[in-house]
Amino acid sequence: MSEKKGIIQKLKGVKNIEIIVALILAAIVLLVFFGNFGQSTTKESSDEYNFAEYVGSVENKIESVISRIDGAGVTDIVISFSGGITQQYAYTTEKVTENGVVTEKNTLVLVSGKPVLIAEKFPEIQGVVIVAEGAGNAAVKLEIIRAVQALLEVPNEKIEVFKRS
Repeated sequence: MSEKKGIIQKLKGVKNIEIIVALILAAIVLLVFFGNFGQSTTKESSDEYNFAEYVGSVENKIESVISRIDGAGVTDIVISFSGGITQQYAYTTEKVTENGVVTEKNTLVLVSGKPVLIAEKFPEIQGVVIVAEGAGNAAVKLEIIRAVQALLEVPNEKIEVFKRS
C-alpha cells in the first residue's frame, strides 16, 4: 500500500502531469481510430471494385429473368452507362489569413497512406438493348420492357427490344 502511495506522490511531483496524461490519452485514441493493430484487411473496398464485373453481373441477372418470361425464349442484353463510377474523398479545410486576405486550403485526408473515400456514385443508365426470340410478339415485348423498367428503374424511352434472328 505504501508502495502505491509513493508512486502517486512521485507522479504528483512531476510538472505538467495533466498535459502529459492528456497527450498519452490522445495518442491512444488516435491509434485506436486509425490503426489496424496488425489485423489483415480484405480487398473488398469500393475503390478496387471492378465496374465491368458489376455491369456483367447485372446484365446476366436481368437476362436470366427475361428469358423466364413466357414466350421470350433466348435473350441477350446490353446496358450502356454514362461514364464510370464517381468517387468523393474526404478533405480537411483550413482557413489561412495572410496580409488581411483569407484563403482556404483543402487537404486530402489520408489513412495509412490511402485517401478516405466517403461516397461513391454509379453512373446513370443511358440505355438498355434486349434481343429476344419472342420479341416479335407485342405482348411478350411489352412484358420484357415492363420487367426491365421494374428491375433497373429506367423509363421505357431508354429501352429497346428487338426480335432475335
